[in-house]
Amino acid sequence: GSTVGYLRTKRAAERLVLEDADNTGRQTVVLCPTQIYGYGDAVRPSRKTQVKAAKGKWPFYTMGGTNVLSIDQCVSAIIAVAFQGRGKAKERYILAGENVTVQALLEMYSKAGGNQPPSWKIPNWLLWVICLL
Repeated sequence: GSTVGYLRTKRAAERLVLEDADNTGRQTVVLCPTQIYGYGDAVRPSRKTQVKAAKGKWPFYTMGGTNVLSIDQCVSAIIAVAFQGRGKAKERYILAGENVTVQALLEMYSKAGGNQPPSWKIPNWLLWVICLL
């Protein structure tokens, strides 16, 4: 899908930047943020489920989890590398925040919207069936 294409493109771009660093001697540090959350997220297509949960219109949650990074944390790391000399050239750094379950994330959005959190757990096997349809 499009997510896989995005990830491949991102990795290919990283390789090009590191190759350029090898060829030119530019001091390059690679930052790899996890899922960034911040101001204006509600309008992003990838946040539709969270917005529905905040409005009390999403009754389901799935197993699993993710790592969420605030935009403020991400920007602080970029500033530290770009302007304060942090990070070693040609190294990759994962910018990570808090590990949360899908259930906890949707619960947080629901409560922020003043609504009940999703209460129906969808088992993984059912997700696979739905994806195959």
